[in-house]
Amino acid sequence: MLSMAWWPCFFVSARKVVAVLKLTIKQKKFADEYIRLGNATQAAINAGYKPKNAGQMGNENLKKPQIAEYINEKMQALDAKKTMQIKEIMEELTSIARGEIKEERLDKDGNIVETRPLFADRLKAMDMLGKRYGMWNGMAKEASSQTVIIDDMTDGDADEG
Repeated sequence: MLSMAWWPCFFVSARKVVAVLKLTIKQKKFADEYIRLGNATQAAINAGYKPKNAGQMGNENLKKPQIAEYINEKMQALDAKKTMQIKEIMEELTSIARGEIKEERLDKDGNIVETRPLFADRLKAMDMLGKRYGMWNGMAKEASSQTVIIDDMTDGDADEG
């Protein structure tokens, strides 16, 4: 009689089954080459597939769930390393706005000194943060709903003559 211990790993979800399946060396090389080149045919050739079948094999490989998942995971990891995420941008802008970070500048004698960001840079960071949180939209709406009285009438003392 067969043991039932292996059944759960196949029925948990399609994603878990895909994770259980391993890529062959050739499939992994294809996926890595595809990530590097962005061209399925050339990736297939570089992975060792015959050039006359490379286009077809490249397309077939991209449709295989385990290869597609491997490519997606690697691409997300690359994106995370290369691209600043919103949280990181907001933290950096906040540090600039607060003057917490130091930057190197040349003083009048040509020496490198560490200083806080310039006031203009701090204001720009605050402005960018304000725009991100929609602070200025509220102020514009609030200002447009207010009545402003401009008294441009003079007493008559200076202009009469």
